[in-house]
Amino acid sequence: MRSRSSTSFQTQQVAVFVANIDGTGLLQLTPFGLAMAHDLASANWSPDGLKIISATPNGRLFIVHPDGTGLTPIPLQTGTGPYFAFQPHWSPDGTRIIFCMFIKGGYLHGKSRRLWPRGSYVHDEPCDPL
Repeated sequence: MRSRSSTSFQTQQVAVFVANIDGTGLLQLTPFGLAMAHDLASANWSPDGLKIISATPNGRLFIVHPDGTGLTPIPLQTGTGPYFAFQPHWSPDGTRIIFCMFIKGGYLHGKSRRLWPRGSYVHDEPCDPL
């Protein structure tokens, strides 16, 4: 990920990029402002290498292909009202994702949980705080 210069992380605009191991072939996958900045930022490859998962500054998850196509939001049906999802990762077999989420009360006052989407609902397990 790369950010535009700013004096405050709250105003940084981040984009997701890929490049060859030697730094050549730099390709921007998302527009600036779509990916989350600062400590909670992450972008992770699927085990098969066909997708990358990340989160927005609004706590919503998305996937994108490594060539920049297929940008797709992941709608979460949590049943909890407002939520803020962050630090998503793929399961080893690529069939599920794991991420932490603040729920019921917003970013600062919510509870952090580790969630495994299973079909149309979310399985809730404790998540270690950052």
